[in-house]
Amino acid sequence: MAVTNCCFKGRGNVALADYVAFTAGTAGLIPVGNAPVLEVNLNENIERVPDYTSAAGGAACVVRTIESAQVKLTLTCNRAENLALALYGSGSTGNKTAAAVASEQKVAYVGALVPLADMPDLTQPITVKATTGSTTYTAGKDYLVTAGGAIQVLAGGAIPAPTINMGVGQPNITVSYQRAEHSAIELFTRNSLPVALAFDGVNVVDARLVNFQLYRVRFGPATNLTVIGDNVSKLELTGEIERDNTKSIGTPGAPFSQYGTLKI
Repeated sequence: MAVTNCCFKGRGNVALADYVAFTAGTAGLIPVGNAPVLEVNLNENIERVPDYTSAAGGAACVVRTIESAQVKLTLTCNRAENLALALYGSGSTGNKTAAAVASEQKVAYVGALVPLADMPDLTQPITVKATTGSTTYTAGKDYLVTAGGAIQVLAGGAIPAPTINMGVGQPNITVSYQRAEHSAIELFTRNSLPVALAFDGVNVVDARLVNFQLYRVRFGPATNLTVIGDNVSKLELTGEIERDNTKSIGTPGAPFSQYGTLKI
């Protein structure tokens, strides 16, 4: 089929999978959601041999090779898997199921935020008691439940200050609540792990299909994670394209890449 337009502007899905699991066929490529940037940058090594036979100088020969290839990927979808990838963490969407939590002990000071171990379901009752269980405290008078599900002790309420024993604060309240289903990411728990990457989309200039695969990419952490800001948070990742030695190199007449393929 003749190509009538050589301009390119891609739109579509970027998908990732753990390289080891994908290579073994135990995991599939999962779309990362809206990704405004997918870019490959090549770094070149140039070696010049000066021409010593000529008074004019110059180069007798030049060797140019690709030294490294980098991938830039920007994610606007802050799902748990993307955050775990960007923050070298572990966790997945919905990995915390709904469950009842009884008498979680906390050290609570007046005015201080007291995060709970899990995300509470704010549509269900939250009960705050003394550690002895003999006193139940009153929401709005003795404490507040914050927008993020933490407990905040109010000044002038009935909750006493915690005692300190040998330099350690002792729990002065217990909190019982219904844990909401949520995603929990444990931060900075691992090193960088290789992933397989695929782009499945279309060239919007002429509606041609596009398929782009990188067999093995190792991303660094996100450059930043904006928690409070004027703009929607983005995860900006940079990775290195690595050789996949499980792929065939083909023959000199019909070579195959061990890095990736581009079909347009």
